[in-house]
Amino acid sequence: MVRRFTGDPIDPQTAERIAAAITDAPTAGNAQGITVISVTDPNQIRRLASACGEQLYVDRGFDPWLSTAAQHIVLCAEPERYRERYAETDKNSAVLEAIPWWWVDAGAALMAILLTAVEAGLAAGFHGGHGADAVRPILGIPDDVLLVGVVAVGHPAPDRRSSSLDRPKRVDTIHRHRWGVDGAIADVPRGHSDFFRTRWHWAPRPHRSIRPDNVGCRWKVVMTEQVSLLPVDGV
Repeated sequence: MVRRFTGDPIDPQTAERIAAAITDAPTAGNAQGITVISVTDPNQIRRLASACGEQLYVDRGFDPWLSTAAQHIVLCAEPERYRERYAETDKNSAVLEAIPWWWVDAGAALMAILLTAVEAGLAAGFHGGHGADAVRPILGIPDDVLLVGVVAVGHPAPDRRSSSLDRPKRVDTIHRHRWGVDGAIADVPRGHSDFFRTRWHWAPRPHRSIRPDNVGCRWKVVMTEQVSLLPVDGV
């Protein structure tokens, strides 16, 4: 995550591609209940930054970050679409009581947005929706739609390191074969945005998948591009 940007604009087509990344993310039952609002107008971005309480962040000694982004992607979830889908005969509505799939899909959509931004040579940070209620009236978000958060996208600038990064790394998050059987996590490069920007590149590769063709209810086999994370030569 990056929490400071240069303020420079990004190409409009790139902004559209990053926002559209949610359409390639998995969705439970093909409910398609995750939506976004893409904002690139600088004045509107500043309004959203203020509504999200950016000044409180600055008062803690950090640089402004939401207001310096070139794009805000407001991530939303529509639970009613999942309830309607899981009320159909091939689903079980009780499942949603155990696992509200809209939160799972929202996480997948968020990751798709972040990775697409990195692929475009940009950076991004996420502001949780718990602190963004004032955004609703600005963007006209209906009351029955969940505001998951705001993804700020832009050209990265040096920012102050968060103290959260100083927390010790857990070593027991990977279990093998059953709970409680673990081992040391493989010693591979890991990190945050700098790791993705400087040590790796995205390599498209052909991928055969099946998707709806948006005409009636027919399905067709299409060839798409799937990205692989590959190390940069010499690193």
